[in-house]
Amino acid sequence: MSKPIRTNTLRQAQGEREGFVALVPAEVDVQAIRKAHKQEAFARTYGFSLASIRDWEQGRRQPERAARILLAMTPRNLRP
Repeated sequence: MSKPIRTNTLRQAQGEREGFVALVPAEVDVQAIRKAHKQEAFARTYGFSLASIRDWEQGRRQPERAARILLAMTPRNLRP
C-alpha cells in the first residue's frame, strides 16, 4: 500500500530517499520549448511525430502525460 503524498514529501524533506515525485505540468507551450528548432528536427530529436508537434502547437491537442514530462525535461537553451 502506498503512503500518502504528504507523508512521502515530509520524509523526503527529512532526508529519506524512497522514490521520487514527478511534477507534471498540466499544460505545456511546445512552440516556446522548441523555439530555436524546426518542427521536423525537434520531432526527430525527441521521438515525437511531426503531426503531434503541429497539433500541439496549433492547439488541437495537448500532449499526453508522458510527453509533457519529456517536454518539461528538455533543455530550454537548445541551439539549432
